[in-house]
Amino acid sequence: MDIQTAVKELVDAGWSENRIAEAVGHGTKQPTINRIKLGKTKHPRYELGVLIVELHKQVVLAGNEASAA
Repeated sequence: MDIQTAVKELVDAGWSENRIAEAVGHGTKQPTINRIKLGKTKHPRYELGVLIVELHKQVVLAGNEASAA
């Protein structure tokens, strides 16, 4: 999963950049999420990338599975 796509899909699912930053924690701020979404930060810290992908799985992928059932 591409981190930029994960952030964009979370935003498309109704999550604000600030909410994403708060959900991943570890001192992440909204501007960091915005830079990832815009492609300005192509390679975020590994831990941050993992946390964003996990959040994406929980929110976007789980939501898609629930709507398909």
